Amino acid sequence: MSKMRKMLAFAVMAMFTLALCAFLAGCSGGSGLSEGVPEWADEAAVVQDAQAVIEDFSARDYDSVAAKGQTVGLTADQLQGAGDAVLDALGSFSSFGDSACMTGADGAGAEFVTVVQMADYENGTAQYTISFYEDGSLAGFYVK
Repeated sequence: MSKMRKMLAFAVMAMFTLALCAFLAGCSGGSGLSEGVPEWADEAAVVQDAQAVIEDFSARDYDSVAAKGQTVGLTADQLQGAGDAVLDALGSFSSFGDSACMTGADGAGAEFVTVVQMADYENGTAQYTISFYEDGSLAGFYVK
């Protein structure tokens, strides 16, 4: 991958992250994150849920991801607008790497679990930070 292409890929991923941050306020304004999962969550299950979201995103099934993020105003158009460029730069999905779980609460006090999941692609690695409320809806979705 040429240096210019790498710089472009980084810029696109940074813009994608910033765009999603503007639309997803679920994880902002609340308490800080702490290690582990809330009492209502099973760590293996939330990691599996996060990986399913990543697989949908990697397959460009933006409607499926957006359906989980309706409570925070996430739309398929938002995902597609930045997601296509990010995924074009990353290439084909190959495997999952390490993951970690944390717990926190949003500004309204609603508890969520956050999964930080590494994902390997043909042209690099992406770090996904995906948060879920107890009902399984997305509280946040970030890629860098």
